[in-house]
Amino acid sequence: MAISAQTGEGMDSLVQELEVRLQAWRMRVQFRIPNEEQALIAEIHRAGHVLSTVYEDSDVLLTAHIPPELQNRFRQFEIPPLQT
Repeated sequence: MAISAQTGEGMDSLVQELEVRLQAWRMRVQFRIPNEEQALIAEIHRAGHVLSTVYEDSDVLLTAHIPPELQNRFRQFEIPPLQT
């Protein structure tokens, strides 16, 4: 994305694009992952930002921010948000 430091041209577009990309990181997602899927759990820790980890029976419950490109990969483990 091209911007001009001299005139400021392109700054609005840059700020808008940054907001879109950062918004995806702000979304909290909860996952229930079987404990034997340690590689997936490690990937969430490596690529995302884990907010909490709870061990429940044979599952690991994670609350995390993950990059948008990984959301589809982990969708099967996603816990739907509670409806209020």
